[in-house]
Amino acid sequence: MTRIAITQVAFDAIVATMPFGNVGYEPRRDAQGRYLIWIERAWADKLGAMRQAGEDLSDVIVRIVAVEQKTLIPLIGPLVSDGSSPLRIVLAPE
Repeated sequence: MTRIAITQVAFDAIVATMPFGNVGYEPRRDAQGRYLIWIERAWADKLGAMRQAGEDLSDVIVRIVAVEQKTLIPLIGPLVSDGSSPLRIVLAPE
């Protein structure tokens, strides 16, 4: 697992694609007010690989959700062919 910081917009985009009660995050935010979430390292690498010039991970998340929103496909899930599960966000250990 690796921790990433995402904007409010990216967090809201993720929440909109997940079943109710399925999104966890750290209660504190970073110095820029971004949410701190934990994801599998493989997912962080995939998001990083999808970055375009000038984008951060939040921009990638928002872009993916905007594309996938029409079909209600879980975030990132359809982009993998190895049978792994969609992006999971879990509470960070204290």
